[in-house]
Amino acid sequence: MEIMGLAKDHEIGRSTLQSSLNAAVEDFASKLKEIENLNDLMQSDKSTLNDTLNEVENNLELKNEQILDL
Repeated sequence: MEIMGLAKDHEIGRSTLQSSLNAAVEDFASKLKEIENLNDLMQSDKSTLNDTLNEVENNLELKNEQILDL
């Protein structure tokens, strides 16, 4: 009978561990998706900022040429 009790305890422990692992996997997947979404947003922001910087640099170059012409 002691072996049966140990086997049952082992099965309960295994089941609890499996549940914990499943929850950890779901949590990890959720956090990974959050990070991927944030990364996409940051890439978009970076692209917008680069476009703005290029526009400002072009405007500055144009103004410098206008100043030199004067």
